[in-house]
Amino acid sequence: MKKNKIEIAIFIALLLSLIHTIMMFPMLPDIIPTHWNFSGEIDGWSQKWMLWVLHIVNWGIYISMYIVPKIDPKKENYKRFSTSYSIIKLVIILLLACMIEVSMKAALEPTGVNMNLLMSILLPLTFIVIGNYLPKCKQNYTFGIKTPWTLNNEDVWNDTHRFTGILWVISGIIMLILTFILPSQFNIKAIIAIIIIDVFGSILYSYSSHKKYTNK
Repeated sequence: MKKNKIEIAIFIALLLSLIHTIMMFPMLPDIIPTHWNFSGEIDGWSQKWMLWVLHIVNWGIYISMYIVPKIDPKKENYKRFSTSYSIIKLVIILLLACMIEVSMKAALEPTGVNMNLLMSILLPLTFIVIGNYLPKCKQNYTFGIKTPWTLNNEDVWNDTHRFTGILWVISGIIMLILTFILPSQFNIKAIIAIIIIDVFGSILYSYSSHKKYTNK
């Protein structure tokens, strides 16, 4: 039941985002901001029809994440973490929907959006939420930390996702703390560095876990 409510919330979020863009589109200038530098300044612009591309991407993510559990060779495992999968899907959809809203807001009021502050809050919260649910993800070929070692051994998969979940939550908390310590232009760079460390940390841990089970 909880999973169904989350899926309904995802669809409503997508629909409201699309409706709001339709309403705002005539008021937007022909060129809208679509990229910001490390200082939080707009340094990239696109035709406003790019908003529809972003919506197509968001709906594409929604549809693909709906189809994947039905065609994955380990599709039965999705039933074991269906609620967690839906929550992660909701977070991803909301993040992109937020970016669409930010582009429209910045198009009408370029100085009214503090992108560095926004991303310094959204990204850590995304890491914290997803990190909480990663350990519940069961072995599959599409979603999660997919290395040769996690796909080869379910115990390695479970160990790696428990480790990565904790790592992401800790990283998210550190990112939030840095938001209030570092200047904004350095904070974004620090967040990128943390993300890179997390990616390589998960890969190395999966290999280490593989070696542990291999040497038993």
